[in-house]
Amino acid sequence: MILMLAATACGEPTPQTVDTTYVDGDAFRLTIQPIAPSGQEGMFDEIDAMQLVVTQANGDVSTHVLGRSSTASPTNESVPPLDEATLTLLGRAGSAVVFHGRTTPLSISEGEHDLSIFVARNGTAVLLDELPSARAMSPMVAAGDGRFFMFGGSDNGVRENQSYTSILRLDLSASSEDREPSSIESTLPPPDFGGGWMGHTATLIEGQSNHAGEILIAGGTSYMLSATGGAIMGQGYASAVAHRFDPDSEELTAIDDLNHARFGHSAVSNHRGEIAVIGGFRQSDSGIQMAEFIEIYDPDSDSWSTRTDPLTAGTVFHGAARLGNQGILVCGGVNAQFEYTATCQLVTPNGVVEAAADLPAPLVWPHMVTLPSGAVLLTGGLDASAEEFDSFWSPTLDAQSNAWIYQAGSWRETEPMRTARAMHSATVLPGGRVLIAGGVSGIDASVEPTDIQYSGLLFDHTHALACAEIFDPESESFSAVDPCGAGTASATLPERTLLPAMASDADYGALIAGGIGVDAGNSVSGVILFHPTYSGLE
Repeated sequence: MILMLAATACGEPTPQTVDTTYVDGDAFRLTIQPIAPSGQEGMFDEIDAMQLVVTQANGDVSTHVLGRSSTASPTNESVPPLDEATLTLLGRAGSAVVFHGRTTPLSISEGEHDLSIFVARNGTAVLLDELPSARAMSPMVAAGDGRFFMFGGSDNGVRENQSYTSILRLDLSASSEDREPSSIESTLPPPDFGGGWMGHTATLIEGQSNHAGEILIAGGTSYMLSATGGAIMGQGYASAVAHRFDPDSEELTAIDDLNHARFGHSAVSNHRGEIAVIGGFRQSDSGIQMAEFIEIYDPDSDSWSTRTDPLTAGTVFHGAARLGNQGILVCGGVNAQFEYTATCQLVTPNGVVEAAADLPAPLVWPHMVTLPSGAVLLTGGLDASAEEFDSFWSPTLDAQSNAWIYQAGSWRETEPMRTARAMHSATVLPGGRVLIAGGVSGIDASVEPTDIQYSGLLFDHTHALACAEIFDPESESFSAVDPCGAGTASATLPERTLLPAMASDADYGALIAGGIGVDAGNSVSGVILFHPTYSGLE
């Protein structure tokens, strides 16, 4: 086999050639083209060796040290035929991994084949691209094969202007010319009340049903706030519409409506693949109301059911995450009685809503994520322990840096985050660490507005953050991705942003895209790739 490599930067039409690499053999010929993010092309000059790690479907692993020229002698005699094998390409400088990339499973036993592998610098973040248009409140889901999809969103944060029906595809597995984020042919049907979609959820359907691997899209509205920030518009325009999106065909299928129209809710899958839609604002002619009812989507029957047990935890601005096989944990936020709350509840797989151990203090806008162990990590949130709820627009609250893990029915505190934050996003990286990005360091009603009216708990952007950090579940500690302080204009994120869309792929790493920016609360357009630390054979 002859293995030849040429390096290409994403978005650049002309490949940059590196030394051709040869591996002896005669069963087949494979030409591999590594493709690097723009700005990381120099890493090919830093390496002194490359390795190809072949992981067969049966678990067999072989490692092949690749020469850098036609006269180099490889240490292996040949690469074996590939049987649904995953190929990992490593660039090394001494014992350090400089870059790596991995393919999806493929089979090759004879003939000539061309293959591109996306590679990126080990354990770093890079600005990958720009969205076709800035957008926020656009949920993103990883399909599991290098493709990421974003649904709807708006160009003006949460304020009235332009919301979208388009669906964007970001495909890191494609050839270089097809990697730019772009709209697909299918679109979300426009709401009956006009505009596009925001405040909706998009959740991967897991489990063993016929719809596993599809994406459930539920609820939403066109605009959350008036252009001046003074009224919640969505309360009169909440939707109960729901669809399934098939990433393979890239087509939408309308399913039964939710029983209760809502927006600004959360949606979490349990271990059986059922999805709970929790809280949110609901349609009302008598002012701001909240959706107290939890609805469960069953992918086997393709239908909804409503839990009659009341949601006493926060109906809006809460945290929610799967708790192993015990159900879905919901904590904090603002409850239907318009109170800050430390209450936690567990939605069991049987649909019963049970009490769970309360938070140490009332927290608004914390974030919760499921760790590989099944435990739940809660980070940050606005500390409301000394406050009583007055209105969504009036509070002055500081974010806190504390973090807790919920396991075996109780909370335990971990090392604090490096940056206090709320309204942030998080995703589990390949290997089990957690990437945390963006948010706000607090909200302050006394700050004189310089660009647009203060909006308090309703996504105020004044103290947005550009910081990102990583939680290591083994040491239960946090480390900063880049040097960053609360007022830093750019760090891991190219600008200060709250609630960026985030999703993680097992092979390619995590994408961070869009969100609400500090510039007048407008949406942002950057797409950041955080490439995971290589954790395979050393």
